[in-house]
Amino acid sequence: MKKRLFVFAVVLLTVGFAFNTTAVEWVEPPDYAVAGVIGASYENAQAPPYFPIAPNGWYNGGYYKTWVDYIAGYHVEDFHWLNYAKAGDVSANGMFYLNELFANTLFPDASGQPVTTVNVLVIGFWGNDFVWLPGYDQQVMDALIQNVNDQIAAAKNAGVEKIIVTGWTDYNNMDLDYFISLFPELTTHIDEAGYNQAKEYYYNAFSGPNPDYIFVEPWCRFTTFDGVHPAADTSKKAALIIMHAVKHYDKLVNKKSLFCH
Repeated sequence: MKKRLFVFAVVLLTVGFAFNTTAVEWVEPPDYAVAGVIGASYENAQAPPYFPIAPNGWYNGGYYKTWVDYIAGYHVEDFHWLNYAKAGDVSANGMFYLNELFANTLFPDASGQPVTTVNVLVIGFWGNDFVWLPGYDQQVMDALIQNVNDQIAAAKNAGVEKIIVTGWTDYNNMDLDYFISLFPELTTHIDEAGYNQAKEYYYNAFSGPNPDYIFVEPWCRFTTFDGVHPAADTSKKAALIIMHAVKHYDKLVNKKSLFCH
């Protein structure tokens, strides 16, 4: 029997696999679970070197660990993590990284057809597109909603069995003025009313019961070390919440807005 695979995504792979579907022999998949992660800095702390806002020692020095780092260290069952999140990313790029994830996790099925081995996908987009704007922007929010919907549809079409969409923290848990003081390239940020409007719009789109994915709120009792990014204790709690959602997915799917009440 073909072993099941799960995929959680950490390093961007750039080499794809090509299969000759007329000559490929069936090979049993490796005996570990793989799961994919798509998102931004809450999922991947390491900004690329060309990132216009230069990351400081907190990030490049490895002091800032995401929930992905923590959950990967729990060694629960046989999960193998692939993190296709990118710090500083904009939400419109989600499909690009999801396609890269799928392209680099192809495996021939019994008939020799290349199929993705991603079985679990966590989609974790936050406010990189709108939070640094001076006010609410409907076009930005529509693009964000469309991006996440496209990823869900693509994942379902590819045969991904478990999809998790994560929520956002409350505005008053952050200190955007302090974060801007650390990164002077940023000159403005959204106000509380605009953030709450964006959050409500996002939640209305994804937090209701849905048979295709679980909407999870991992940022309960949120604390931050730089005004925006979750501190270690917060990321550890988020890791446990997401791990719980994956392990108990079949019982939790089609329920509303899990874990924060």
